[in-house]
Amino acid sequence: MLKKTLLLSFVLCITVIVAHAQDRRHITGMVLEMKTNKAIPFTSVYLKNRESGTFADNLGYFSLMAKPGDTIVFSNVGYENIEVVLPPEMSFETYHFIQYLIPETVLLEELTVLAFPSKEQFTQAFLDTQVPREEIDRSFDNIAEMKGIMKKQAVEEQYYLEKLQQTQVYMLTGEVPPNNYLNPIRWSNFIRDWKAGKFKKD
Repeated sequence: MLKKTLLLSFVLCITVIVAHAQDRRHITGMVLEMKTNKAIPFTSVYLKNRESGTFADNLGYFSLMAKPGDTIVFSNVGYENIEVVLPPEMSFETYHFIQYLIPETVLLEELTVLAFPSKEQFTQAFLDTQVPREEIDRSFDNIAEMKGIMKKQAVEEQYYLEKLQQTQVYMLTGEVPPNNYLNPIRWSNFIRDWKAGKFKKD
């Protein structure tokens, strides 16, 4: 009798767990800024009044499980919180959407911090500072080297980030990004910049 009771309790628990899992839906999408249409990384995405949530990745992509009728909250520093209420009837198991966030404007009082009692004393102390010539030359050399490295890294990172973001948008919307190699306007701008000498090395 005890074995039958334990077996029945186990079956009921499994049934409740399966029913609970089947009632949930897989929600995925991207978080973008309203004005620039750029991805907002590391946005907090959680279910209101429930201890469940996640964070968007560095490309703004997120994924979580939710029930029909749940309220999804999107929160990030510098942006207004957005609440999205899921419909009570959801026939599909997976849903994809793009959520836009609006920048939050906060006006702060102006604060001036000075290292000297007055601007005149700071100016005089700055002018009296004696810097060896070799230190100045070394500083200019270091700045030039860092500018070259940062410029190269910026170009490479921007290229890969754009490709990854285009892939995410294609997965969500099914739209193929335009091929700029066949864009006559882009070619016209490239030729114009090339003639203007914008691609010459510093």
